[in-house]
Amino acid sequence: MARKLEEAWFPLPPSSPLLTLSAGTGAVIDLGTVQGRFELLALAILYGARVKEKVAEEAFLALREAHLLSLAELGSPSFDRRQELLAALQAHYRALANKVQKAEALVTSAVRLCSCYGGDAARLHCPGEAWEETVRRLSSFPQIRGRAFWICREMRRAGIWPGLDPAAGMVADRPVREALWRLGFAGREVAAAREVPAAEYQRLLWRYFRDPLPAFYQGSQLCARRSSSVCACACKVSEYCLLYSGQRRKKRLRQESLERRAEKLAGLCGVRCEGSV
Repeated sequence: MARKLEEAWFPLPPSSPLLTLSAGTGAVIDLGTVQGRFELLALAILYGARVKEKVAEEAFLALREAHLLSLAELGSPSFDRRQELLAALQAHYRALANKVQKAEALVTSAVRLCSCYGGDAARLHCPGEAWEETVRRLSSFPQIRGRAFWICREMRRAGIWPGLDPAAGMVADRPVREALWRLGFAGREVAAAREVPAAEYQRLLWRYFRDPLPAFYQGSQLCARRSSSVCACACKVSEYCLLYSGQRRKKRLRQESLERRAEKLAGLCGVRCEGSV
């Protein structure tokens, strides 16, 4: 099944620097800019807690709209808006996390990026180096944690790090989990992708896939639309989809039920007509 999915998405879609966030907030990050690449780091820091993705993204948008994620300001030694940053996090970041530490992580990351990497997160990967080294470097930033893999996947998808080994992007986030569940890799006995432990999706991704992007594109561009017409017309692996096959089975059973009812009514009508004669 993994090979069929990889074949369905070969060749991969063209790279795009625009990252549309997955939790329905409509937020877009332009990874083609230095500021956008820092925003990717900042969002990874906000994701790095026991928090729903939508909450993290809403907090990210609130900070950005208040101009509290400007790399030029946060990375400057003269940055004097720490209390304003903390207040914004306390107001919008509804997560089980220390807001003081989260604010400090944002400032520290900006300062380190400016002082050590010329302010450009693109320099966190050196062409030709082992992917583990890039992940280690990203993970050394405060509160990035396992989101280092997510950053790697998005930077590669955007064409910023085209030569990065696909293994660096092995992260089973929302779109990937949805695709793996629908295609029967996990959770055949449950009613939704969220009922399967995230660690199980991560294990399956490492076991069956050489590149995480086909599963990501399947989940983000097709499964996320939740449309049977999209499944029928655009999806090349819909015959293996548990949800789509279930919908088709229900539709067939409903049609058969209607046909039996029509036959029964036609029979009753025939009996009545004969009786009237």
